Amino acid sequence: MRVSTLSRTREYRPNPGGVISQSFLVGVFVFFLSIACASAETATDKPFPISLNEIHAQDLRANDLLSFEFAADANKFYLIEVDQGGLDLVVTVAEPSGISTSFNSPLYRNESELVLIESTESGLLTITLLSNEYTGATGHISIQISEVLPTTDVKQERLNAVRLISKASEANHQENLESWNKALEA
Repeated sequence: MRVSTLSRTREYRPNPGGVISQSFLVGVFVFFLSIACASAETATDKPFPISLNEIHAQDLRANDLLSFEFAADANKFYLIEVDQGGLDLVVTVAEPSGISTSFNSPLYRNESELVLIESTESGLLTITLLSNEYTGATGHISIQISEVLPTTDVKQERLNAVRLISKASEANHQENLESWNKALEA
């Protein structure tokens, strides 16, 4: 009886050494690695620079951070207006001295957050927007910073009103009964 040489050879298999399985696993790994790299490129920790009266609009996913840097002058009043675009946002302002203050008005998702900054020193303000929602929703937010000049009685009244709104938003963000009562008093 004669035995074929093909039956004695180990290399005669359609998938020698599992090459097809290994190639498939490498391909899957490369695919997921490219997705991870692409998403890492879109999320940035570096704050965007923003200037006076410039409107910056961008999509923001729930539970993502978005930061801006603004060069503030000393002894000026700045109004930060944030259109929440469908997300309930918390606005945090970090002053050059390192003091951070967070604001969250009890307004609905489609209302604007108004924050008055009374700058006492020159330097970079860092403004961070964050949604503490866990819905996975995406909102189209916009932010604008303008200088408030209280030159007339009407503008002084507006400045005082925005100051009260900011104090109430700051107290509301602390989320305790005492701060909510303080927000109501403002």
